Order: sequence, then C-alpha cells, then structure tokens
Amino acid sequence: MISEKHFLIFVFFLLCIVITMYSGDTGYRVGTADGWIQEQSRRFDAIDRVCTENGSIPMIHELFIYIQEYNLLFCMPPKAGSTTWMGGIFPKFSKLESKFAGKKVHKSKGLRFYLQTQAIVKNMEELKQILRKNPFAFTNVRHPFERLVSAFVDLIVNNHHNLYPEMKNQPFDKFVKDVVLKEAEESPNDKLYSKMNIHWRPFNSLCSFCNVNYNVISKMETFGEDKRHILEMLGE
Repeated sequence: MISEKHFLIFVFFLLCIVITMYSGDTGYRVGTADGWIQEQSRRFDAIDRVCTENGSIPMIHELFIYIQEYNLLFCMPPKAGSTTWMGGIFPKFSKLESKFAGKKVHKSKGLRFYLQTQAIVKNMEELKQILRKNPFAFTNVRHPFERLVSAFVDLIVNNHHNLYPEMKNQPFDKFVKDVVLKEAEESPNDKLYSKMNIHWRPFNSLCSFCNVNYNVISKMETFGEDKRHILEMLGE
C-alpha cells in the first residue's frame, strides 16, 4: 500500500517541476528573439528557485549524450521529444555527415545508431570531464502530466516492450496507483526514484537541472521556436 508520506512527496516533486516549467503569466511574445530570451530566463529563474528551496539531486549519466563536434551535451528524457532530436534533427547536422561518407549505411539510421552507442556518456567521470569543457547543454521537457498520459498510451494501452502485461486493459487511475506510485514507494531515495520507469520518472531525477549549467530548456509546447534558436546557436 502506498504510504501517505511517499504519495505527498511524489506529488510535491511533480508540482515542483510543473511550477518550474509552466507556472505564471509569462508575457512570452511568440516569434520574437527578445520574447524567447525572456522566456528562457524565466525558466532558469524558476529552476534556480526550486533548486534553492529543495536542494539538488545527485547526478546520473545514463541519459546524456555528448556530440564532441559541437561540444554539445543533450539530456534525452523519454516521452518528451528526445526521439525527434535523436532520429530526425541530430542526423542532419553538417559536421556529422563525414562520419558515414562512403559507407553503405542509411545516413539517418547510421547517425542515430552512432548517437545511441558512441555518443552516449559512459560513466560519471566522463560526464564530469565533459562539464569541465563548458559544453552547450540543453534538454527537451514536457508537461509532466501530459508525459505521464503519453507513457500510459505507449507502454500500457499499446503494450510497447511488453513491460507491464498485467496492466493490459486497465484504466489510467489503476496504472497510476499500481505502477507509478508503487514504483515511487519502492524507490529507496525520494529524489532519484531509481525504481521508477524512466518514462515517468520525474525530469529532475534524470537530467540534473540543479547540477548542469544548461544553455537552453526546450519544451514540447514551444518546440518549433526552441529548435530554431538552438540550431542557430549551434551554427546549423
């Protein structure tokens, strides 16, 4: 049975991230450079406030990739646009094309395989070394509750990966209670939530917002404009 304490901790943590990324009237002027910079500043100010109030979370390295040609560090949380970056945007980067020149491999598939195998950060020491290089760091996030619903549809309704066969045809509220909150309860650390599936584990347990000096926080809700600015900053 899920304890009231852990339930409240988990809900509070989700609310912190919601507040960080989505609260308030931003006055964001869509389509203007000044408006985009102001919105990025608001996101970072909110992250700083939450980190100050609640403390940092130990870093993990598993979801970071590093593209040395651009000194680019990317955290790829599932169900938040990471597949689009990995499979549709990074493979088009001009400095990566030479890696597969003359090779009998589909460029997009080949580069995605490279990113998932060769560019993945292997351990914490490597991540620390990369951070000392002051990389251009960014990630893509999504409203936590929209992300949770997306994961439910993918892994439960569509049974992708067959990870939770016992949840077949079960409603969303049962999924939240018997899977999400149960995994949160079973996690020994109420900041890392290591027992939770990464498809719904809180963003800050994956991407170390309090420890990594990000340059851009992109969101699914402003994906097009965020992508345009990121590509300009990388010279693409």
